[in-house]
Amino acid sequence: MRMPTLPLSRASNRAPQRAGGVSLTAAATSCLILLRHGQSEWNLSNRFTGWADVPLTEQGRKDARYAGKLLCEAGVKVDIIYSSGLERSIETAEIVRDMLQADPGTRRSKPVQFLQRHRLNERHYGALTGLDKREVPRTCHAHATHMARTCHAHATPVSRQALTTIDAAELSAWRSTFDGKPPPLEPSSPSYAEIDAFEEAARKEGLPGVPLTESIRDCCSRVEPLWQKELRPAVLRRGKVGSK
Repeated sequence: MRMPTLPLSRASNRAPQRAGGVSLTAAATSCLILLRHGQSEWNLSNRFTGWADVPLTEQGRKDARYAGKLLCEAGVKVDIIYSSGLERSIETAEIVRDMLQADPGTRRSKPVQFLQRHRLNERHYGALTGLDKREVPRTCHAHATHMARTCHAHATPVSRQALTTIDAAELSAWRSTFDGKPPPLEPSSPSYAEIDAFEEAARKEGLPGVPLTESIRDCCSRVEPLWQKELRPAVLRRGKVGSK
């Protein structure tokens, strides 16, 4: 895990230093820290995760503690922490927050505000959720298929059962193109009920509900209102905002 150059607060008395090989310099600017969650159980088993609420592994907790250590060494004082509504992100953020609060150099007089938003959830992988990333391409039979049916926002969805007949190039388009999206998650999926339980929380944030699949474009559209209404104003107030 590597972190970019981080500007310290104007009030910091710490001299510029290097933490974990990362250059840290003082500057009177706002700072938005983007932190990925630690390793989850499905990261370890190489599965498509998306909105599935999968916990951290012990290595994932070590990842979070290492990130917290770098921030403490940098003397970064965080005012607000945002996380997604998923357990792996929440636990990562809690570990980092507790480390910042425990360190004399980064401790705030008031508790760091911690907000959870489903708008920050990972991209929904639809029918791919829970499948082994190494096995899906192996089960795809090469065949001629028209890419437009899956690579456009209003494409006709392909059923989960059809996954075994999807061309590898089509799978790549779902994962890597801006508008490509996997088939929707179906009620028969083992992850469906768990993800559907987020429906009420999602609607409270102004979302139309829990998505069944998403393209990268869909994900950007989901996050943008949060950026405009909450994250960007907080950064412009010259605060230090942590987000995962």
